[in-house]
Amino acid sequence: MQTFYQRAKIWESLNRAMWFGLFQSTAGVLPGILVWFRFRFAFACYNISMHLQWTDYDPETNERRFIRAERFAGKWTFAQRATRRGIWEKITEPEKQLWIDLLESLERRLARREGIELADVATVKKMLENWKDPPTV
Repeated sequence: MQTFYQRAKIWESLNRAMWFGLFQSTAGVLPGILVWFRFRFAFACYNISMHLQWTDYDPETNERRFIRAERFAGKWTFAQRATRRGIWEKITEPEKQLWIDLLESLERRLARREGIELADVATVKKMLENWKDPPTV
């Protein structure tokens, strides 16, 4: 996985190439400008989705399971699978422990600057603060 700084270097070199294409475009200035803006927009939206994966033990069966948390369009979704190469099954109502594990993972990655934003951590913290345990019968 590339770090933020490696991606920034790649996009910086692409921006230089786009600016050079802007002034050296044989078809005119407008196509060069459109290409440059397209790449700038792609860089701004590069981190629109995020996947985090870890292993866990199922509290009901006490067997190892693989967990994936995905952020897309500002919403977190969880999925699990029993085997390493199995099919991901969506978790419709994740338990509180999954949210706590996600928060710990985000805080570790935030310290290492791995593309995590403070808004991600704040969203998960708010979710945990407003957590209500399901009623027991």
